[in-house]
Amino acid sequence: MQLNPNSRIEIFADGDLPFTVAGNRVNIEQMLDHFLITPVSTPDFAESAMKISGTLPKGIRPGPAYVQVYDGNRVESQGQAVHFDCAACPVIREVIDSERQLGEFHPGTMVTIARGFPIVRKPIRRGDGRKVGQ
Repeated sequence: MQLNPNSRIEIFADGDLPFTVAGNRVNIEQMLDHFLITPVSTPDFAESAMKISGTLPKGIRPGPAYVQVYDGNRVESQGQAVHFDCAACPVIREVIDSERQLGEFHPGTMVTIARGFPIVRKPIRRGDGRKVGQ
């Protein structure tokens, strides 16, 4: 799946096992993050017994994810592993705990991000407009 701003997802029911006509929700799990596509969270959400569609929520990153539908009766569909791609997004292949030099980290840990950022031909700026390192 190509991941772009305002990307839409469409999920089709198996002909023998339709969704409920209303009350469906799509659950997307990506690492520790969980995203829902529902009528409340997605303005263009559309559902029928055979198809559910809507815009992907903000925060989904390129990489693997698991998508599953819960119908109006809260019956789970068979989930599907998917992979979101984004050709314009930087890819981080490795995050290292700077202190312990381990490939794992926890909130508050100082980390080193290695490899994967495209060449930038202009200075990177912080939120206050100053160049990084100033």
